Amino acid sequence: MSEIVPAWLAPDRTDGAPGADVSYEVELGDAPAPVQPVPVDAPALAPGLRPVLPPDIRSSVSHAAGRTWHRAKYHGVRLPLYALLAVLYAVAGVFRLFFRQLRWWWAVELHELLGQAVTAGDDRAALRLHKEAKDTRRTRGLVLAAEAVAVAAAAGALVWLGRWWAWLAVAVVAVPMLARHGRPADRPIISAAVVTPRFRKLSADVVLRAYYAAGLGHPEKPGQQVTFGDAMHRDGDGTSVLVDLPYGRGLADAMAARDKIASGLDVTESQVFIHRDPTSNRRHRLWVADRDPLAVPVGRTPLLACRPADIWRPAPLGLDERGNVVAVPLMWNSVLVGALPRQGKTFSARLLALYAALDPYVQLSVFDGKGSPDWRKFALVADSYAFGLTPTRDGLPPEILLETLTRIKDDVQARYRR
Repeated sequence: MSEIVPAWLAPDRTDGAPGADVSYEVELGDAPAPVQPVPVDAPALAPGLRPVLPPDIRSSVSHAAGRTWHRAKYHGVRLPLYALLAVLYAVAGVFRLFFRQLRWWWAVELHELLGQAVTAGDDRAALRLHKEAKDTRRTRGLVLAAEAVAVAAAAGALVWLGRWWAWLAVAVVAVPMLARHGRPADRPIISAAVVTPRFRKLSADVVLRAYYAAGLGHPEKPGQQVTFGDAMHRDGDGTSVLVDLPYGRGLADAMAARDKIASGLDVTESQVFIHRDPTSNRRHRLWVADRDPLAVPVGRTPLLACRPADIWRPAPLGLDERGNVVAVPLMWNSVLVGALPRQGKTFSARLLALYAALDPYVQLSVFDGKGSPDWRKFALVADSYAFGLTPTRDGLPPEILLETLTRIKDDVQARYRR
């Protein structure tokens, strides 16, 4: 019995018999017209332009220029106040210098020695000190007289000359000198325009000192030197550098020695940040903030605007060390907040709960076994709630919690069935 083979599986034939090649038995359409190839010019490649200044230098120059411009504006606005304070302190400096020179002329230090000699009953020492005091006063008196004559002659010359530029030149020189003697030690005339931290600038030597002090290498042992993968540069409000540890050291060693690195850099531990580098385990990025990020106020949370929230979007929780917003996705995630007492656990948890409460489509259940007043305001917006363990008009808090969990479980199972 012969096997029936479909025509589209039959072998090709060359004798032109019907069914030799079924692909050409039926005209499927007009054959496409031949297309002449069109020559296309090769696209002109733009030459690769290298930056005039490297990004690191450009960032440093921009940072320095911005600070200089801020200082110019800050001191320019306060220039009249500086001039007034300088004049007032200069007047006080005149009197202070006058009484200081009187004390110098009278040789007060010899009076103390003379009193000690008299108390001890040493007549010879007392007579010698008395004679020395008289000679000292005579010599110093002549010096002060010459000084008074010189000052009077200079004042007379200024009055006789009567040129405004001469008075201005004398004022420019004399007023700052007298103001320096007249101002209190804790009240400078010119205040700082930029509040700089205690340790303002990092250098390669300082970083190496910190790493060697932390035990992450040795400057003299072969193969134990710490090197740098790039030049140290400004990075935002801090300094950044790529650090290469010796062979055998890794990111875990640097993270474990973070407090010692901070001590070697003379900054707080919260200013030191170590980030993984994808090219090698012994290489990491060191970023040192100019000031403690924990001491910088983050401002008001955007949740205080009371705008409707969307639970499908991450909730804003705070700012990181560079001032960027840190957001926490709440959908499909469970959040556990834990810390030592008085470290902000309740505050952080309430931020997330407030974000959920601002979404009108969220059913919120709030239970606080401690019964503190921190969560009681959520009773105004919560679907179910209970505080503490004391019985209420709605029932026992544990029973309310059990009913809520049962209802949530039934809702989840119903969603699964649907």
